[in-house]
Amino acid sequence: MKEEWNDLWLGVLFFLVALGIYFLVIPREVYQMGGSGLTPRFFPSATALVIAGSSLCLVWKSWRKIRRTQEKPEWTFALFNKRDLRVIVAMAFLFAFVLIFKHFGFLVASIAILVPLIRFFGEKRLWLNVGVSVLVSVSVFFFFERALNIVLH
Repeated sequence: MKEEWNDLWLGVLFFLVALGIYFLVIPREVYQMGGSGLTPRFFPSATALVIAGSSLCLVWKSWRKIRRTQEKPEWTFALFNKRDLRVIVAMAFLFAFVLIFKHFGFLVASIAILVPLIRFFGEKRLWLNVGVSVLVSVSVFFFFERALNIVLH
């Protein structure tokens, strides 16, 4: 039952963060350019909306489970069980990606973050880890640069 309450509160938290990003961060930090095609705000806005929608689904699912069992809430919030620790570490890696991206660009940042992130989630073979990181980073880079004409430096 404790997991359902944790999921409910994390869903609410991520929903509020997504709303903050959509209404406060994107209008202030991402410049709106005229013209046709995809604007610089499209992907950040779409991502924030997907996070908000996913959070609402998590809240709804957790709420239904809690209502079905009709138990009283447990007001303990365990941040450091294995599942929550993985989420916190992944978020830390995403923040590190943003900092590295700002100074060194997309390719260096994505490879530098993917290698330890993949290792953290269980892949021990270094050659496979580096190979997947480089292949994914280069593929995404060329997709955005060539197919979508979005600059990632």
